[in-house]
Amino acid sequence: MTDKLFYIIYNSYYKHGKFQNDNTPLTVFGIFCIATNSLIMTLVSSVYLYGDPLYLRKNHLPHRGIYLITSIVLTYFAYYHKKRYQHIYERYSQNKTYDALYSKVAAFSAMVLLIVTPFIFALLYNKLYFGSWL
Repeated sequence: MTDKLFYIIYNSYYKHGKFQNDNTPLTVFGIFCIATNSLIMTLVSSVYLYGDPLYLRKNHLPHRGIYLITSIVLTYFAYYHKKRYQHIYERYSQNKTYDALYSKVAAFSAMVLLIVTPFIFALLYNKLYFGSWL
């Protein structure tokens, strides 16, 4: 599933080799790295809040740099180690369904949702636990 998502995002920038003024692998790496970082921060925040519901009101999330480094390493090994992104592209490039507009809209919507997950989590947590949105 993530390979298909990666292919759709990657090919949106790569355009089957007809890209202009862009380093497609680096751009997509940044997008997936930010999404992975957002997921890690959400998971770690939920663990801290499970232990102490007021923890993040009193303290900042510790070791945020470690989360970024972890997301960089995870993204690299998931999609870029031994140029795996090229194998993903070759595997799905013949399927025209992934080049359709609705596939691109769904993929980019999923990525935006992944990136804003910490903010959504914070708002929902405040609403459920404290009774207010902020």
